[in-house]
Amino acid sequence: MEIKRVADLFGRDLGDFVVKEMFEVLKFEGDGKALTSLGFLENKEIAEGFANCQRCPQHMTIVSRSILTDGKIGFILKVDAVHLLNEGRAKQAIIDYELAKLSPVGRKLIADV
Repeated sequence: MEIKRVADLFGRDLGDFVVKEMFEVLKFEGDGKALTSLGFLENKEIAEGFANCQRCPQHMTIVSRSILTDGKIGFILKVDAVHLLNEGRAKQAIIDYELAKLSPVGRKLIADV
C-alpha cells in the first residue's frame, strides 16, 4: 500500500517510521508573507547551503520541524502534546449521564435487565 497521508498509517505497524528533526527550506514570496516549501533535509548545514544557492537566497529561510518519516515520505508532527482521554472513563461518563436522565421507574427497569 502506498502511503501518501498520515491517515494511511492508522492502525499500521510503524516499524519503518521514526520521528526525526528535519529542516524545511522555505521561500518567501513577493509579498514577504506567503511561504513555499522547497522540501525537507536531515542535515541543517545542507539545508542552509541549498537555501543559499537558490536564485534569491535573501528570500529563503530554514525551519526545524518534527517529522515522522520512513526516509521516503514524511509527515509534519505537531510539537505540542495532546491530551488523551481514557476511553473507559469516557464511556462511564456517558452511561452516568444517560442514566441520570431516566425516571426512577426507568432506572429500575434497566437494573432488572
